[in-house]
Amino acid sequence: MKSPVRPRARFWRAAALSPAFAAGGLAAAEPVSPVAAPPTVTPALEKTVVVASRREEKVADVSPSVSVVSRDEVKVRQLGTLAETLNYSPGVIVATTGAPGGNQSVFTRGTNSNMTAVLLDGRRVSPGFSNGAEIERFSLSGVNSVEFMRGASSTLYGANALGGVIDMRTADTLNLRKNSGDLTAEFGSFGHSSVGVTASGNTDTAGDKALVRGLGAAVAFTRTETDNDRPNNDFSRDNLLQKFEYRISDTLSAEWLNQYYETRAGVPGAIGPFASLTQRLDRTGWMTSPGLKFDNHDGVRASTFYAYSFARLDSYRAAFGAPTRSEIDAQEFTNQLELDLNRFVTLTLGYTYYATAFDRENRTTGAELPGSPNWESHSPWARLELASRDRDAKLGAGVRYQWFDAFAEAVTGEVTGSYCIRESDTLLSAKIATAYAAPAAANYQTTPLNELKPEESLSWELGARQRLPAKVSPTEVGVVWFENRMDNLISSRNVSTSGGFDFRAFNALEARSRGLELFGETRPARQVLVFANATVQDARFTRDQPAFGVVAGDRLLRRPEFMATAGVELMPSESVTFGFSATAVTGREDFGHVDQEDYVVSRVYGDWRFAPNARLFARVENLFDKTYDPAGVGSPALPRAVYVGITVAF
Repeated sequence: MKSPVRPRARFWRAAALSPAFAAGGLAAAEPVSPVAAPPTVTPALEKTVVVASRREEKVADVSPSVSVVSRDEVKVRQLGTLAETLNYSPGVIVATTGAPGGNQSVFTRGTNSNMTAVLLDGRRVSPGFSNGAEIERFSLSGVNSVEFMRGASSTLYGANALGGVIDMRTADTLNLRKNSGDLTAEFGSFGHSSVGVTASGNTDTAGDKALVRGLGAAVAFTRTETDNDRPNNDFSRDNLLQKFEYRISDTLSAEWLNQYYETRAGVPGAIGPFASLTQRLDRTGWMTSPGLKFDNHDGVRASTFYAYSFARLDSYRAAFGAPTRSEIDAQEFTNQLELDLNRFVTLTLGYTYYATAFDRENRTTGAELPGSPNWESHSPWARLELASRDRDAKLGAGVRYQWFDAFAEAVTGEVTGSYCIRESDTLLSAKIATAYAAPAAANYQTTPLNELKPEESLSWELGARQRLPAKVSPTEVGVVWFENRMDNLISSRNVSTSGGFDFRAFNALEARSRGLELFGETRPARQVLVFANATVQDARFTRDQPAFGVVAGDRLLRRPEFMATAGVELMPSESVTFGFSATAVTGREDFGHVDQEDYVVSRVYGDWRFAPNARLFARVENLFDKTYDPAGVGSPALPRAVYVGITVAF
């Protein structure tokens, strides 16, 4: 294999140009609540998020296109994967190829699966090898919240944030009030087993004040195994997440974040003549990232981090051709400086260096395969936010320039606005933005990078969030209308060459998606929580491309016209919780204008805290034993499955 990307002189010159290299900064996250506390769902508008502006804000103050699933919600609803949390947000569908462990593609607001950026505490996770993030690699163990911003976000987050940004946030260990941990074991249908341990704390949890100087740490490990329901469909996953923080002074702290995963999966293929008893895919990856945070508590905040990530994919029997080993090395160096120029004006300046190397080899002969390029980019950005004297009205504008050494540059911008009507507790918001996605690893394998350009979009949205009086806590309802205009979309086809035919990628397609997102949550009584979200969308090509079999007006494949999730949770006592939810997906189309089957799938879950430091939990997935194919590729999801487990806190 070729050597990985190295931080050559260009990288260090880039670091020297950063406006925040010497300062460090603040990237806040919610503190972890002790495991032994009764699980409760925090009212949506009382939560905080970082993803909306790269600084901590209340959900009540940001666009309704931003949602967050907290650690307590993950625990109560027994959500073990990132894909499961996304069901609780509108505007997105995760298409899973078959049973747990199958490839998972994220389609946000009708955009392609490579157009939603996935982060861990603001760092890009190790890249995937398909045209997507491959989020099946990640467990939620050790994750404090999952934040999701739908819509074009490249001005703040760069490439591949055309559809949105998912940010898995870890705990702020320096602000923990108590050292804690837990052990969890779970068993279920189809040979499922999962064991995990988490621990977090700091060197000074005495008293009521947060740690002033010293060390905070958190660690989480989970191992999951399942046989699933088909031959050669077994799956196992190991996840390790570590975070260390050290508060050097009242204004400066250091952190070190580490992530490791390893998955092993049989690939049974579609049911029928293409089923496989031998194909396997093994993935290994990790990320390590040191950083600094600075806050002078007088309007100056800054941060800097370096992240190195590695991902490997071993195919033990490729579907076509010889077994291969593919590797991606990536480096990110991001710096941010935030200045409160006065009470009403905030200026944010940033710079990111990103580089990646993609290598492939024949696992049998060791020979390097074609399509193994390296590329790097430099990307400065700036954002200005203005607020009215009462902070009810806000206006923001930003711009980012990203230079690539291997393909065309990209310039993006955004303008956002919001207004809060205090008398009625109504938030109105609007946004117009451009965004882009860099060519994915799957494109590198067939086409020289200098023949490709970033995929681009122009997007706009209008939204409203309303709080209504309720018996126990406020009711929240919201609506967002969105539209995306996408061009330079990459597609592949066979082309004639001197040696016969070659499969090549081209920037050839144009499309648009538009739709309406609805969501709501209410607690009509202290023991009852009701929640729901729904999305109506239409995604179509807008230009004829006969060479690719595309006609203007054709629908984008596998984008549902309607999707919704609704549920109810009951707490008959302080120690018992029951829940039910259902997800409906309708109006999908596959190749050849073939309609895919609509489906409704349901689940129930329950939790009993039988001791101050222990709880039993259980759930039933696919409650009514529905046969359905989430990805529409001939690989159905699991039948009804039952899981039980226990968590003991220490």
